[in-house]
Amino acid sequence: MRHLSTSFRLFFILAGGAACAFIATWYLALSGRITIASELGAMGWHAHEMVFGYLGAVLAGFLLTAAASWTGLPTVGGRGVAALLVLWIAARVVHATGLSIPGGAALELVFFGVVAIGIGRPILKARRWKNIGFVVLMLVMGIGDFLIHLSASGSIGPQWATRGLWVSIDAVALIILLFAGRILPLFTKGALSLAKVRAKGPLDIVGLGLIGLLLVAHAFSVRASLEALLWAGAGAGTIARLYGWGGSKTLHTPLLWVLHLGWFLVGAGMLFVAFALVSPRVMQISAAHHLLFVGGFGVLSLGMMARVALGHTGREKKASRLATGAFVLMLVATAARVVASLLSPTLYVDTIFVAAAAWCSAFLVFLWVYGPVLLAPRPDGKPG
Repeated sequence: MRHLSTSFRLFFILAGGAACAFIATWYLALSGRITIASELGAMGWHAHEMVFGYLGAVLAGFLLTAAASWTGLPTVGGRGVAALLVLWIAARVVHATGLSIPGGAALELVFFGVVAIGIGRPILKARRWKNIGFVVLMLVMGIGDFLIHLSASGSIGPQWATRGLWVSIDAVALIILLFAGRILPLFTKGALSLAKVRAKGPLDIVGLGLIGLLLVAHAFSVRASLEALLWAGAGAGTIARLYGWGGSKTLHTPLLWVLHLGWFLVGAGMLFVAFALVSPRVMQISAAHHLLFVGGFGVLSLGMMARVALGHTGREKKASRLATGAFVLMLVATAARVVASLLSPTLYVDTIFVAAAAWCSAFLVFLWVYGPVLLAPRPDGKPG
């Protein structure tokens, strides 16, 4: 059972189950079948749990595992992983039942703080300074989450909840694109035996820098026109970074095309948000947000979990037909959710059902295919 102390294993299983449970719950609430008791409100609960619940679990699994690989030093041991899992689960219970906003704030502040310390200690000890940004961004997520709770309790104004949410979303984008930006070109080059891929350079610095500026803009609530400009720049910069990474050659390799497509949808979602801010009559902001969240973060995170689950457990890095079906279902969920935002109220709930069903099915397939892989020891007997 020692292999289960490797952070990504249980966190990926937890993330897959939570992704389905959160969306199924939200659909039932949206269609009037249940009531969400969260003190954050139904909509606030939905946004909060997808960012800090689902993505929080995904990022904890990624970063605690990656930091150990980068430094050759341990991050958190078996008891530490167990404590983090308990904190994460307890926070979900608190948010779903409305037991206590201060309780939820404390639990998640400790969760993000422990993850930051867990990845920060080996990074500092090994002097891998280029990775220190991940520590800062996890702390930003913790602070953003705390602001949301303070606002919900009435201690500060409602504008702080908006700032906290969007600053955290920007932090998520930076973490995912920093992480994926390192591995995506290398995975593509290695799997397809390419002679070379574009090396990291000014294009990557500018793309990430624009998202960093967007984070600062959200922290200080700048004018909508400037925010739209930064969204557009961040989206264009993100898509431009795909140049030279061999994406066009990945069509027959699902574990690669899902990553390239997910990355593209992150950039496209940012561009759509910019367009919605300046032309709300043409593009509804909800459609743009869900292109970014479902299509971008959802597709990319699912693809990365699938790749890491195989690579870090010593399995062949090849997606089965069933796993490929999960990737396709995520694209169906994206299309349905974006279209739903543009439809009349009479068709909205039915289309949301299609999106929710496709999303949940994708993650249930993920658990079916990769759950046994994540729970079993490596076949080569190595640790990890």
